[in-house]
Amino acid sequence: SEEIRLQVLQLLEAIIVRYSQTPQLKPFLNDSIIILCETVKDKYPTIKELSCQTIIKLANALPMDFHMQAESLIKPVLSCFCHQRYKVRVEAIRAIGEIIMHSSFKGNNQYHLHLFIFVRNNLLVLCSMSLNK
Repeated sequence: SEEIRLQVLQLLEAIIVRYSQTPQLKPFLNDSIIILCETVKDKYPTIKELSCQTIIKLANALPMDFHMQAESLIKPVLSCFCHQRYKVRVEAIRAIGEIIMHSSFKGNNQYHLHLFIFVRNNLLVLCSMSLNK
């Protein structure tokens, strides 16, 4: 079942790439956001990683319209920040960067706080690791 979800996500990514910067993609922005909100929370790490990459492609494919839906992706993407797999965390950071760049800045405080807490916690862990050596 993970393979099927992965193939569906790959199809969505291919559609976004194919119809990037065209008016044909715009009517499906809301549906794409709903799908990506769910797939980024998937248990399968490859799906999480591809979801974050697809969010970036969608933001670049519809830069004038993405800001209307960007804030609904914040919480699901932030859930990937603590994933055990390095690649998932990196893609989540890249995706949240694109979301911030394309956001209307209405919910800025919400993700600034989460980003601050994430960075602070990781710095504390790194500092304690270096002190123990």
